[in-house]
Amino acid sequence: MKALIPKWVRAMPGYKEDIKWMTFTIHKEFFDVGYGVTSPVKVLAVLLGGANIIATGGDSKGAIIGGLLYAVFCYFFGRYWCKWKVHVAEAETTNIFNPFIGEVRKSKLFKDKK
Repeated sequence: MKALIPKWVRAMPGYKEDIKWMTFTIHKEFFDVGYGVTSPVKVLAVLLGGANIIATGGDSKGAIIGGLLYAVFCYFFGRYWCKWKVHVAEAETTNIFNPFIGEVRKSKLFKDKK
C-alpha cells in the first residue's frame, strides 16, 4: 500500500497510514485538483467532443477516448500541481484578499499558537 502513495505525500505533516481510505482519497485529491484547475479546458473539450459526434454522424468513440485522456491528464496535472505546492501558494494568495483571515492572523489567539 505504501508504494501507491508518493514519498513527498507521506512526508507531509497530516499524513496517517492507518486511515482506511487514505490511499483512495489522496489519488482522488490529485484528480480533483487537476480537474478544478483545468476547468476552463473542460468546456473546450465538451464542445470539441460534441462537434466530433455531430461530424461523425453519431459515432461517440472519439469523444469517449478524448474524455478518458482528459481524465488521465487531470490526474497527472493535479499530482504535479500538488507536488510543486502550487495549491499552497493559491491558498495563501486567497488569504491575502480575505479580510477575515487578516483579522484572525492579527488576533492574540493566533499569535499565542506560534
